[in-house]
Amino acid sequence: MCNLSNKANQPFAKAKNPIGKAVVGIDMGPSTIAMVTDQKALLQAFCDEVASFDKTIKALQRKINRSMRATHSENYEPNRIIKNSNGKKQTKLGKSKQGTSHWQYSNRCKALKFQVREAHRKMACARNTAQRQLANQVIELGKTIKTEKLSYKAFQKLFGKSVGRRSPATFISKLRYKAENAGGAVIEFNTYSTALSQTCVCGHKQKKPLKQRWHHCEQCGATAQRDLFSANLARYVHDNSLDTHQAQRAWSGVDTLLVQAVSKLNETAKGQSKRLSSFGLSQRQSGSSAKEKSTTDKALDDVGNCREPKSVNGLVLRTPWL
Repeated sequence: MCNLSNKANQPFAKAKNPIGKAVVGIDMGPSTIAMVTDQKALLQAFCDEVASFDKTIKALQRKINRSMRATHSENYEPNRIIKNSNGKKQTKLGKSKQGTSHWQYSNRCKALKFQVREAHRKMACARNTAQRQLANQVIELGKTIKTEKLSYKAFQKLFGKSVGRRSPATFISKLRYKAENAGGAVIEFNTYSTALSQTCVCGHKQKKPLKQRWHHCEQCGATAQRDLFSANLARYVHDNSLDTHQAQRAWSGVDTLLVQAVSKLNETAKGQSKRLSSFGLSQRQSGSSAKEKSTTDKALDDVGNCREPKSVNGLVLRTPWL
């Protein structure tokens, strides 16, 4: 008789979802996620599948607004703002605060509202699937995950739409559940005591604005993409304290992984919607934007390629391309 006591305590794991043994450092953003181990580094969009649903929902909401203005023009100001009823603003429930009905939805408007609800349902399903697949991808790298303990309420104030669509807090909950089932854990540490986005492997601290997507240390010269660099430092945090000595000793082998991750991202995201500005692919490592130079060069080329203006009876004709 076989002993099944050990197998009964372990959840079933699919063969296509192996469990890694490395320590994974994660840097979460409102629309990006960076993952770094001692053998691999990844930087990718976070739940990018929901972006298409967001465009559909916005288009449907614009149709609803046009329908409401067409059927209830008396309830709108000339600047398309809803009028107040006796000094009190009308609610979205179709009644003013005095209880008098002012809104009657047409069949077309009701059908559009149903399409909006259906789009939200599909977006929630797509987000759930994308988060589970991403959690499996992280567990495949390693079952011990270290990341910053973020304030998602502050995230909502700064990046409300992106956080509402992607729900990073829900992803961390799913990742913690899968890591614990695999025998690992998700370790969250304090952001104020570590300050990974401001700290270098040599221990030098320098504040950087959010728009600066590349880390460049003036002391040791270490350069890397900002999110990948923070994810790498997260692996060396112990008891809410960053071990800079360990990070500096391992930097000589990790810097190549970070460069390869950016090169791979630049190739796969070229000409696609996944090329987000938060990646910093259009920035130079010094922090200046390469987009400004390319725009200026293009403008100079356009001016140099302009043809001479046409003239009729001695009058110069100005054309739009001038």
